[in-house]
Amino acid sequence: KSVSIILNTSNYIEDNDNIGQISWKVSKDLSYGYLIDKLMTDIYTISSNKGMEKIKNAIGATIALSIDNKMSDLIKRNSLFEQIIEIIDNNFKDNDFSLKNIGYKVGFSTKTIQNILLKYNMKFYSYLQSKRCIEFEYLISTNKNYNLEYLAVAAGFKNLSAAKREFYKKHQSTIKKYIENTN
Repeated sequence: KSVSIILNTSNYIEDNDNIGQISWKVSKDLSYGYLIDKLMTDIYTISSNKGMEKIKNAIGATIALSIDNKMSDLIKRNSLFEQIIEIIDNNFKDNDFSLKNIGYKVGFSTKTIQNILLKYNMKFYSYLQSKRCIEFEYLISTNKNYNLEYLAVAAGFKNLSAAKREFYKKHQSTIKKYIENTN
């Protein structure tokens, strides 16, 4: 059993581009679907044009509310992405930092965090190691009397060999050659 309804959405929604988020959905899948179902049932009990107009307006307003709710979820996801990036940016120097740490801070599973990052074509480990490489390069360039092992650990790597491996992936060059070329 299905019912189609035609409404002039411009009366209820400012941006018609967002209507696609709820078009052709089963009412139970909408955030206020139960209310739309009730209003649609009420259409059959109303005999006056004025009552029918009120129900149409209520349905339109409820659909607009459903769209706003969908957009709010999207904004929450974007802010969660930004929150994840901020947590990584603030903790990448901790060489024990992992997805689990982010999960504890934002209250989501590691799988959910990975999926959120993937929506932005980002992988946790790659981003983390990239941040560490940038920090390692900075530390090398600003600390001429350096101990590479110390700088690698200060940048967040477990040890110098982990730093060398990531550094080579990024620059296709050894740390020694990089230092020679920057001096």
